[in-house]
Amino acid sequence: MKPYIRRNEIKTAKDRTGMAMAMVGLLSFGMLFAYVWQRVYLSQQLTKVEQLAQESQALASEQKRLSMEVQQFNSWSYIEQTAIRELGLCYPERDQVVMAILPPAAHPGLDLFRLASNAARPVPAAWSQP
Repeated sequence: MKPYIRRNEIKTAKDRTGMAMAMVGLLSFGMLFAYVWQRVYLSQQLTKVEQLAQESQALASEQKRLSMEVQQFNSWSYIEQTAIRELGLCYPERDQVVMAILPPAAHPGLDLFRLASNAARPVPAAWSQP
């Protein structure tokens, strides 16, 4: 072993502080960029949510108006007024009314039983009118 080290035998470490500073700078810039981008994206999303809420409120009021309109169209008084006003319809006179009453339909398995039971029943007043 040598007791002394000579100058040409000393190995100096390379100066890497510039590389470390560059890495710290890039990392800081990346974090700052991510923070700003996240805030911009969040503000865009909040704006979109507000627009959709306004649109939803407008659609709800339109749906309410349309349901009121449907209720109006389904009311008998509105139908009657529209028929009189636009179509010129009117109520018939008493002598213009013709009543057609059909006998009840017979069930296929109970024809004989129904005939026998109907023969014993009296005729209602509506059937006896001309």
